[in-house]
Amino acid sequence: MDISLFDYDLPEERIAQEPAEPRDASKLLLLDRARGTWEDARFSDLPRWLRAGDCLVVNESRVIPARLIGALEGDRRPVELLMLRPLEGGRWEVLVRPGKRCSVGARVTLAGGAARATVLERRALGARAVEIEAPWPVDELMERHGLPPLPPYIERHDAPKPEDWERYQTVYAAAPGAVAAPTAGLHFTPELFGSLRAQGVAIATLTLHVGPGTFLPIRVDDVEAHRMHAETYTLPQETADAIVGARARGGQVVAVGAQGELCTRGYSVMLGYWNNEEATRGAIDAAGWMHTGDLATMDDEGYINIVGRIKDMIIRGGENVYPREIEEFLYGHPKVQDVQVIGVPDIKFGEEVMAWVRLREGQTATEEEIREYCRGKIAHYKVPRYVKFVDGFPMTVTGNFHEIATFFDSLGRMRRIVNVTDIVLSEPKDVNGKVVLSAKFLATTFMFVEPSKAAPAKPGAKPAGGRT
Repeated sequence: MDISLFDYDLPEERIAQEPAEPRDASKLLLLDRARGTWEDARFSDLPRWLRAGDCLVVNESRVIPARLIGALEGDRRPVELLMLRPLEGGRWEVLVRPGKRCSVGARVTLAGGAARATVLERRALGARAVEIEAPWPVDELMERHGLPPLPPYIERHDAPKPEDWERYQTVYAAAPGAVAAPTAGLHFTPELFGSLRAQGVAIATLTLHVGPGTFLPIRVDDVEAHRMHAETYTLPQETADAIVGARARGGQVVAVGAQGELCTRGYSVMLGYWNNEEATRGAIDAAGWMHTGDLATMDDEGYINIVGRIKDMIIRGGENVYPREIEEFLYGHPKVQDVQVIGVPDIKFGEEVMAWVRLREGQTATEEEIREYCRGKIAHYKVPRYVKFVDGFPMTVTGNFHEIATFFDSLGRMRRIVNVTDIVLSEPKDVNGKVVLSAKFLATTFMFVEPSKAAPAKPGAKPAGGRT
């Protein structure tokens, strides 16, 4: 995915310099994907979309005063250390600014000369390992002389106000270790939690220490080549039990700041793949939940709306291509109303990208126009080789995109099937004996050649060729 896809204009005057008061007075944008509408709400309205039996999971990581301002020994030029995490032997992993001044062996005085940091080694992703000499433990040094790591777009970043120490924490922060706030939770108040508990919503906690990956710049053109800093987490057994219990009751599990995969369980869900334990473990977890690979939303009446896919992948000549990425890019075309991307067989690359495009009312476009819109903006192997304009998409009875129907329609359009052989397969079946098919599985049952190399079939002739 090209990094330029994330560019957008944000005027400085639109960046709030003060938080809303009270916390839950902040705005909440509600997007109804099913109706294609959105509305402005308040965060205090959150109980409207949760109900008894649901489980709200929050991150209780606490932001540490990780910014230590010092000076380089010798010339007194300013240096900032961002304390990331402790290492073995009393060392700490830190980010330094400016990095050019902090080569191995450099010393930085801290706390007005009462402490000193010595750079011991360079580490991955621009970090340094340092040794801290101070009259206090490092945690106390930070509490005494550290600053909260406010985002740099906050003008008082280098001179925070006293109230910033409290407001840049969630009200449930407990476990120190984060170097940035889990911002999705900043809007909760004790009163809002009281309202949720009163209506029967369970509150469960885990700890994930937000690391520098949340704010460090991406220095590559292709997002997939970007390396993220690792983050540590703790999932208590009681939280796991609360999540499993909510699912067993049919309740929603709402992770603050995260999205999840649609899972289903019940008498209509298969027990597993026949004689294929590995495939079964990949699709059905220990609690019996089948992971569908779909992204979905659930409304306050329990109705589910499929909004995307997380498991689909096209492998074109060894390159992994994610249909959702291309779809999101094509949504930016002014003539495109909707789009679905699938992989179709190709004799050279194994698979090729095909886009089904529904244009906006009154608009016309050509296949080459769609491809030209993509060239130079996304990787060349992601540009759709085939484009089909449609008025709608084949859908399953559950409202999901029907990939298999689209697949066969696409093959017919490409006219690349020369002779379909007699198909005698050891067909994968579920526990009820029903044949389980997928678009990619079906693709293996045909032979494809270039149209120019195909000999015309005689009228009434039986398909030739061996068995696949």
